[in-house]
Amino acid sequence: MVTIIITRTNCAADNVLSVSGVVTGTVSGDACDSEGSIATFGPAVAGGTINFDLRSQYGTGRYRVEGVHPSYTVRFDDAFGDGDFDDIVLWVRCTSDCDLLDRPSRDTILDNPVVQSGLKDIWELSDPENPTMFSRQERGMWIVQNLQDGSLTWVLFDNTSNYACGLNVPMDQMTRLNESGTQRVVGLAHTHPHEPGTYRNPGHCTVYQHNEITIQDGPSGADIRAASTLGQPHYILDHQHIYRVRPDGRMQQFNRNPNCR
Repeated sequence: MVTIIITRTNCAADNVLSVSGVVTGTVSGDACDSEGSIATFGPAVAGGTINFDLRSQYGTGRYRVEGVHPSYTVRFDDAFGDGDFDDIVLWVRCTSDCDLLDRPSRDTILDNPVVQSGLKDIWELSDPENPTMFSRQERGMWIVQNLQDGSLTWVLFDNTSNYACGLNVPMDQMTRLNESGTQRVVGLAHTHPHEPGTYRNPGHCTVYQHNEITIQDGPSGADIRAASTLGQPHYILDHQHIYRVRPDGRMQQFNRNPNCR
């Protein structure tokens, strides 16, 4: 599977962004107005390269790739003439079809391959292997059901959810999704990329008022309350487990497959 997230836009003209190679399709018909949108392609039938094509009223854009497979950043210049390669920025993530759990959970949401692809993606977006502990960042997603056919997909938490050393649940985004008439939220998930332990407060974690920060395993009280308040199952990923918190507070732990990313 290939997931492409438009993480930043700094342009005004209509831009059609597409991919070809091992996967083919349109990422966005109006990329300048699609910041935060997600496109998923695949699975690819074979290994190979991905080519990017950006077309606008100015012509064919150019791009640069930063990073290496399986996740990397693509920066576009839209051919306007300034050559800044900051008009559209993508995060590209290639995932295998391995099961994120060491065995099926019998949870129809958690065992869904599209949902699992999203869980793998938000885990990588958290930068969980960064040696600087508090450069890692919790990331979240809504699990969404398409009303027309009942299929599941996911939507990344909007940018208002992120802050240093924590995560807010963007309730207004859930409301917008539920009022769309085409989708409804059936769950939410977020990451805990920090290992348990006690750490010196790096200073930018202003939500913590003490010199030391203690991180524990499992869902926090706020995570449990979110499941109850929203009336939806809440999934929390850490380095070894996925936890499911039901709206009634019941919790179950599942072991992650260490060989699946």
